[in-house]
Amino acid sequence: MAPAPMPSTTTAQTSADPIYGELAALFGALADPTRAHIVHLLLQHDLCTRDIATQLGVTDSAVSQHLAVLRSLRLVRSTRAGKFINHSLDDEHVSLLLRVGLTHLGHGDRAAQLESLSEVSL
Repeated sequence: MAPAPMPSTTTAQTSADPIYGELAALFGALADPTRAHIVHLLLQHDLCTRDIATQLGVTDSAVSQHLAVLRSLRLVRSTRAGKFINHSLDDEHVSLLLRVGLTHLGHGDRAAQLESLSEVSL
């Protein structure tokens, strides 16, 4: 009986590299429709928790939990302004992810609209 083939070093290295776990977590966060919608809203302008909740039709608490996930992955940043907390995209890379995703899905017109919005805000 022949011995089982050894896994290649490349496969073993790929499985052990933590970057792939981080990448999966990033895309996993955006895989949730509510979080994707929050990112889309924040691409257009900064919003407080209440405004996001109102636009999504969900509770402030639900929005806060989604924002915690997005903050933990550095997709969103939050800043206090008096008694309100305003949320914004962490950086331009987040809007790029959204635009590329929309283009890939065949919604290039939506991606172009987002492109023009981010050019205005830069």
